[in-house]
Amino acid sequence: MPNATTPIVVTLWLPDPDASLPFYTETLRLTREDHHGQTPNLSVGHMSLVLMSGQPQPVQDTSRKYWPIFAWSSNEYAAIKADLQAQDVAILEESPAGQPHEWFMFADPAGNILELVNAAGPSS
Repeated sequence: MPNATTPIVVTLWLPDPDASLPFYTETLRLTREDHHGQTPNLSVGHMSLVLMSGQPQPVQDTSRKYWPIFAWSSNEYAAIKADLQAQDVAILEESPAGQPHEWFMFADPAGNILELVNAAGPSS
C-alpha cells in the first residue's frame, strides 16, 4: 500500500481542461493544486488527478455497460450526488441496495466515466 510520500497520479484527458475545472472543483469538491504550471492538478486524498488537454479515452473492452476511468471515495457523497442531480448529470449506474459499499457512476462534461464511493459506508 502506498504511503503519504508515494506519488500517485491519474490523468484524465479533456478537450478543454480549464473549462472543465469548475465541474471538478465546485461540483465534485476537489481541491486544486499547482504542481505543473498551468496544468490543472486536483488533490484526491493522497493522490493527484491531472486534467490534460486531449480526447477522453473510452474503456476499450468490458463486459459491463459502464466502467469508470477514475473512482474515489468521499465523505461528501450525498451532497455531491445531490449537486450532480441538480445539474441534470445522469446517474449511469449505482450500487444495488444492501451492498457493503455504496457507489454510483456518472460522466464528466467530456464523457469520462467516473465513480464516487461513499467513504462513510452505505446509507441507512
